[in-house]
Amino acid sequence: MATGLQIITPVSSSPLNDQEAGHEFTRWSISDLMDYMNQGLVEINNHRPDAFLTTQDLNITPGRHRQVLPLTYRLLKSIDAMSLGSSYSPGEPITQCDLQLLRTFSKRPSMPSGGVQNFRVISYAYDVKDPRNFYISPILPLGYPADVRVTGTMVLAPIPYTDPNTTVLLDTVYHTALRFFIAAKAFEVDTESTLSQTESAALYKKFYNSLGVKFSQETKFNSGTFAGQGGDNQMTKARQP
Repeated sequence: MATGLQIITPVSSSPLNDQEAGHEFTRWSISDLMDYMNQGLVEINNHRPDAFLTTQDLNITPGRHRQVLPLTYRLLKSIDAMSLGSSYSPGEPITQCDLQLLRTFSKRPSMPSGGVQNFRVISYAYDVKDPRNFYISPILPLGYPADVRVTGTMVLAPIPYTDPNTTVLLDTVYHTALRFFIAAKAFEVDTESTLSQTESAALYKKFYNSLGVKFSQETKFNSGTFAGQGGDNQMTKARQP
């Protein structure tokens, strides 16, 4: 973990060369670089949501299949049984299943397993097209709630420009990629310099390559190739007579 200032300062020093003693952050202000950093975090979250995993305990609502993720969650990764006494069957596995199979073979209500009040969640289903909800089976009977442990991707909150010392909740393995993005955005604003635009494109490529994302298609769009595709009779910025 690092603060926003610890992430942007190396970028300001090199490659931006904006850390001359007494004139730090002159061309690109701290707020500008913090803005670029927040944009970079969103982009990393889009391509590598596993970089923002968080885990918390969740109380299952009895009497229904559909459960709602906490507001702090963007996507669900897994549901696990609690290992402590807040679950009726501590340590029992919870397996992921197909949503359509769950709907077809769902049991209503849950049956006891190991004791009169020993109800538990056996499986869950999740569809990224409906990211706020997940579904459990069997349904817990009314009056018998149970806790599960939820792991998922958290919703990103922008780091305040006014507090660059705020800790950025990003694994250090992604810091280099994030700095590539910040530098790329900084050079991109200099639209009158061909050299800056070239440097920006190279840094964007490094950023996406660091995440395992192909960058060639986007650069073709930016260059004016029709639909990002090559070949004969394609439209370009320069019309052929």
